[in-house]
Amino acid sequence: MGRVSGFVLPIGVALVVLMFATLAVLTFSTARADNNFAKRNIQYNEMYYRTVGRFEAVLSESAQMFEEASDVEEFKKRIAHIEELEVISEETDAVELVFQKEVTEFVVFRAHYFLRKKENVQIVSRGTINLDEWQEQNMDVWRGSEDGYKNNS
Repeated sequence: MGRVSGFVLPIGVALVVLMFATLAVLTFSTARADNNFAKRNIQYNEMYYRTVGRFEAVLSESAQMFEEASDVEEFKKRIAHIEELEVISEETDAVELVFQKEVTEFVVFRAHYFLRKKENVQIVSRGTINLDEWQEQNMDVWRGSEDGYKNNS
């Protein structure tokens, strides 16, 4: 009664080995997915902070140019080389600008600010915006049809 059958022991060992092998594969695939996600996150953060740094440089440069310019037309000529900047309104002593630069394929950093002679810069808004193009991606998604996957379009 105390003996284990010769047939049950190998099956038990095989099940334990199979269970540990399955857990090892799941652990490896989870670690790989976490690593890939972390790399993508690092790339996004790097692009975001480079873009914010570019905005700060453009903001400083444009504020200095505005103070040095004699009028708005001269200022607009001076900032013509800054392709991320757009003048959206102007007065004799003030100008309203929008800085816009792509962070990723579907995310844009946008900042809206005022420059006024002899005053501080006034930032109205700044932050990232998701573009609508991400919704237009063609992705194969299961729609519950008999043949399985159908294109989104």
